[in-house]
Amino acid sequence: MSKRQAPKKLIKEIKKTGGWGTTKYEHVLECGHSEILLRASRAIKIACSWCVKAQEKNDELKNLSLPSPEILDFDESMSQHEIELAKVKASLASVFGIPLEAIQLNSNDVTGNLQIGSAYVFLSARDVRRMTNGWGNQ
Repeated sequence: MSKRQAPKKLIKEIKKTGGWGTTKYEHVLECGHSEILLRASRAIKIACSWCVKAQEKNDELKNLSLPSPEILDFDESMSQHEIELAKVKASLASVFGIPLEAIQLNSNDVTGNLQIGSAYVFLSARDVRRMTNGWGNQ
C-alpha cells in the first residue's frame, strides 16, 4: 500500500521543530501517530504512513505459520519419568534423613527409557556425626 492509499486522519496539532534552516513540522494525528513534513499542512486531514506500516506488520504477523499444538506437547512418558525420579529422590532423602535439596540425581535417556546414572548425596558434618554415632567428634 502506498502513501497515496494511506488512510486520511484528522490533524490534532502541528508542532514546529528544529532551528533556523532545519525547521520541520510534526503533525500529530487523531490515530496517535505523527507525520513530519517540511511545511505545515493547511488541510484538516493528511495520510498516515504509520497506519499503513502498522497494518502491513499486522498482516505479516497473521500470516506467520505457527507450529501445530501436537508438536508443542511433550511426551506423557516424560512427566512420568520425572515423577519416578522425584520418588527415588524422596526415598533416598528418607533413608539418609536429609532434605531433598541435598540429593542430586543424574539420569540418562536410553532408547526412550529414563535410567539413573548416579546419585550425589551431600552430607553436612552434622549428618555425618549423626549417621556414624558421633565418630569424628574429637
